[in-house]
Amino acid sequence: MTAAGAVYASLENIGSGQAVPIVAAFLMLAALYWTSGFPSARHALAQRFTRPQIASGLTLWALAAYLVYAVPLGFFSWISIAKLSAIVVPAAWIFVVSPPDPKKLGWQDLLLIVLLAAPAVSGVTLYREIFPGIGEPVDRLDILGKLTAIGVGAIAFLVLRPLPGPDYRFALRRRDLAVGFKWFLYYLPFAVPLALLTGMARFDPKPVEDPSYLLELVGRTLGIYLAVSLPEELCFRGSLQQLLEGRLGKPRLAQAVAAALFGLVHVTFRFFPNWPHVLLSGVLGWFCGAAYREGRIPAAAVCHTLVVITWAFAFR
Repeated sequence: MTAAGAVYASLENIGSGQAVPIVAAFLMLAALYWTSGFPSARHALAQRFTRPQIASGLTLWALAAYLVYAVPLGFFSWISIAKLSAIVVPAAWIFVVSPPDPKKLGWQDLLLIVLLAAPAVSGVTLYREIFPGIGEPVDRLDILGKLTAIGVGAIAFLVLRPLPGPDYRFALRRRDLAVGFKWFLYYLPFAVPLALLTGMARFDPKPVEDPSYLLELVGRTLGIYLAVSLPEELCFRGSLQQLLEGRLGKPRLAQAVAAALFGLVHVTFRFFPNWPHVLLSGVLGWFCGAAYREGRIPAAAVCHTLVVITWAFAFR
C-alpha cells in the first residue's frame, strides 16, 4: 500500500509533503480495517488485551490517524476532531460502559448503528468536512472517515460486544458466491422494473471501449465488496437483523424491519427526500437479508456487490 501511494503520487506529481501524511493516515486506518476482517486477528486481540484497553486503543489510534493527516497538511480543526470524536468515542466505549443483552437488540446497538451507518450511506458530507481533499486529482479523502468508522465499528461489534456468529471475514468461499449470486438473481425481477417505472434509472450499459473496462470492472467490484458491502452488511444484517430476530423472535419480521431501516437511511442520498432510492434500497435490504439468513455476511455482501456493480455498469 505504501508503494501504491508512492507510485500514484509520482504519476500525479503530488509532492511528498502532501503524499506522506495521506499515505501514513491511510495505513494507520487500514491496520484497523484489516484487523477487523480476519477472525484469527480478532481472537488474538481479545485474548491479549482487556476490553477497556481495546476501547482506549481504538480511540487513540483513530484520533492519532486524523492528526497525522490533518496537522502536516494544515487542515487541523477543533470542530473536525470534535465531530470525529463524537463518532469514535461512543463506538469504542459504549459496549464497555453499558454491555447489552448478548443475543437481543439494545439501545446501545441502535445508537452505534446510527452513528456508524448514517454518515456513510446517507450521502451527507460529514467525512468530507473532517477529511478534506488536497485538490485535483485528490479532491476527496472522505474514505479516511469511512475507514475509521468501519474499523472501529467492526471491532466494537465483533470483539467488544461480540455478536453471536455473523461470520464476518474477507475470504470468500464457493458457497458464499453461490448463495449471494442466487439472491442477486431473485432481486433483479423486482428491482429493475421498479427502478424503470419510478424513473430512478434507465438501461444504458457502459460501452466496452478498451481493455481498461475489465480492469475497472474488477477493481470497482473488489473495492465495493471490501469498503461498502461487507461493512454495511455487518451493520444491517449481522447486527441489526440478527439482534432484532433475537428480540422479536420472528426471523422474517426482523428481516423486513432491517430492510426498511436500510432503505430509510438512504433518504438523503443525492437529494432529500429521495423516496425512490429509499424504496429501491429497502428491496435490496430484503434480498440481502435473505442471503444473510442462508449464508451469513459474506453471502449477503456478494449479493450487495453484484447489485451495486449492475447499477453502475448497466444502468444510468
